[in-house]
Amino acid sequence: MKKLISALTASAIFLTLTITGNAVTISSDLATAIPATAGLFVSFNPDNLNSTLKNKWEELMESTFSSIDQQVTTEFIVEKASSNQFGIFYEIDSTFTKTPAIFLQATEAEFQENIADILEAEGTTWTESENIYCNGYSDCYAYIDGYIFLANNEDYFRDLEIRLVEDSVARLSENREYEKLKDQVSSNNFAESYIFKTMINDLYSDFYYYESPEDINTIESLAFSAEITGNTLTVDYTGTFDEDKLAEMGLDTTSSANISLFEYLPNKSPIYFADQTYAEDTFEKSLQLVPEWEEIEAEMFEATGLTFSKDLLGLFGEELAISIYDESEMIPGVTMLTDVSSNPEAAQDGVELLIDKLWTTLEQEGSKFNDQVIIQNNGTKFTLTKEDIEIGSSNLIKISINFTDKKSKNPYAQYYLNNALDFEITLGITDDDILLLSNDPNIATTYGDGLNPSKVNSVTGKNATSVGYFDMGNLSKYIQNMMAEFVNTDNNSEAALDNFNQKLNQALGFIDYLSSYGNSTSEEFDGSLEIKFDTNNFVNIVGNFELLFDAADNLTFKNNEDFSDVDTTEWYGDDVYYLSSEGVVKGYYDGTYKPGQEMNRAEFITIVVNALETKNLVEEVCPKYSKCEGTTTYSDLDTYDWYASPIYTAQLLGIVDGYSDGTFKPESIITKSEAAQVLLNVIEKYPTLTEHLSNKAAKNFSDVAEKAWYRNAVQKMSQYGIVDGTNKGTFEPGKTLNRAECAKMIRKTFF
Repeated sequence: MKKLISALTASAIFLTLTITGNAVTISSDLATAIPATAGLFVSFNPDNLNSTLKNKWEELMESTFSSIDQQVTTEFIVEKASSNQFGIFYEIDSTFTKTPAIFLQATEAEFQENIADILEAEGTTWTESENIYCNGYSDCYAYIDGYIFLANNEDYFRDLEIRLVEDSVARLSENREYEKLKDQVSSNNFAESYIFKTMINDLYSDFYYYESPEDINTIESLAFSAEITGNTLTVDYTGTFDEDKLAEMGLDTTSSANISLFEYLPNKSPIYFADQTYAEDTFEKSLQLVPEWEEIEAEMFEATGLTFSKDLLGLFGEELAISIYDESEMIPGVTMLTDVSSNPEAAQDGVELLIDKLWTTLEQEGSKFNDQVIIQNNGTKFTLTKEDIEIGSSNLIKISINFTDKKSKNPYAQYYLNNALDFEITLGITDDDILLLSNDPNIATTYGDGLNPSKVNSVTGKNATSVGYFDMGNLSKYIQNMMAEFVNTDNNSEAALDNFNQKLNQALGFIDYLSSYGNSTSEEFDGSLEIKFDTNNFVNIVGNFELLFDAADNLTFKNNEDFSDVDTTEWYGDDVYYLSSEGVVKGYYDGTYKPGQEMNRAEFITIVVNALETKNLVEEVCPKYSKCEGTTTYSDLDTYDWYASPIYTAQLLGIVDGYSDGTFKPESIITKSEAAQVLLNVIEKYPTLTEHLSNKAAKNFSDVAEKAWYRNAVQKMSQYGIVDGTNKGTFEPGKTLNRAECAKMIRKTFF
């Protein structure tokens, strides 16, 4: 039970945001059942879920209540939590600190009728006293004034019963702060959460391991509620300030300004968009909440010569807006605006200081040519150009960054640095006293268009001091554009990419978009988060993401490896680079492939299994670092060996076998005849591979005896055109196989 109570309490605030359903008025106020000293109170009403989500809620309750220390809680408790109001509260006082409890509505007759089953299900010894049942672990059930309570503190439970039964304690429903918040909360919610000052401070201390700062101490209470209309979830929040504390600190939270900067953003459909008034004050107060901020800023000054508070904070101005949008490029478009009209001169000084510091640092790292800096790093050249750009009648600074990579010997390499990662940064103050920072190459013409996609109107059309917007559909499009650049669509894997895109839309499709807005006065603050979602995708979210991960596993990513010791003019060069681009072979950390190096049995089998996976011929490989079911263990192979998984996978497929003494000899050098036999085993296991192979007369090599165990394999390999032998008519079956020869044989067999 202790795990149950801890888990439910820890997730109570999050559960408040759970999807809700068709509105049904809550029958009663659970706050009448608990003490006014509760620091946290969360209530759930499953009747306000629609049928689809209610089924999921019942599954959640069953798994939550029945998986405690491998014990099984009675169906009665699960049924009550699934279909009736229940709550969680967390009381903090000087006697019993941090004591959470769960309570459910029930009649005393129901409790007495089911308590025997409850206790038997817990599987331990219980003692009973005045409707309180506790075991030796302080896990307790009790029936108090119309509710079944569950807690894991026996002393607290008995004290709670005395206070509630004898009416010696005020109830939360009588708490002034609760009453004030309750008036702001709809009665049609599935979940409500109320957090009061003692709990707010306690949560902050637990999270940061520090006492809560003065700004946090100004908050008296918070409330969250969640309900749904159609496919739109709305999570409202409200809170109250300690007016005396605000006055003492000289803070004024009254906000009369409304967002307006979105009217200057490019009119692009955003992945993410936010607009916040009083940005400078908000950032300054937020930084005060960061533990050890002064030390962090000191380190920043030591590294850059700048401080956030003195040099950069003023750039955030009276209002800040940011939009991130898909430009069908590797890097998304990002435009950030801040209103610096209250002190444009100081903002201009800050911009010039920042650019000067940045450019000076770049010049120290590279070579300067007028307004251009060139930096070389491991064969990659970064060319940075600084120039003026005119927006309206104002001159801003544009820094263009161009990447040029060294020419690759790899004919299958696809480098993106030459074009896809080139970008521009425009920075400066516009005629409107707006500080602009953007990587949009067309910002000179798109600035001032105004963000106005229809979905965003749900937040920009409100009078609010802050808004936010996140679009899952646009995120999905951006990821698909990215994947199209990185995924290798050779060898009929376009279908795999299409499947990935479909599963991505399905997985991310549980939410269409999120939007939020907020306002504040000197006494209280409030706001709302709106989520447009797809019910079916939401309830199947876990399964959808599992399908997405499976689809991602079937993608082959382009490999741009360039080997210093492999040239395409060599007889094996093209094969090595092709297999490298497919992810079948890899080089060494020093940038070499070592084509003449002998190959051992473990390395060869690993490459064979890699090729099988690349061709999607193997659905599942043996797990790494654990026993593979259905295989025979080799005495010289440990599950923690890097090659254990491919070797046991090959054994499971019937491609390889070990020696009669129970060993595999993974580090023994493989011979040409052994390699031929393994590849024949693969072809016989997967006969579709013969579709691209030749079918010519088999060669009779003079050094391959008729009774040799490998004769059939060698002849088949020559028939399929995988091996040719020497110009002397020999095969050299006992000769060891090197990495170059391996690449030639593997490519011919599989590709």
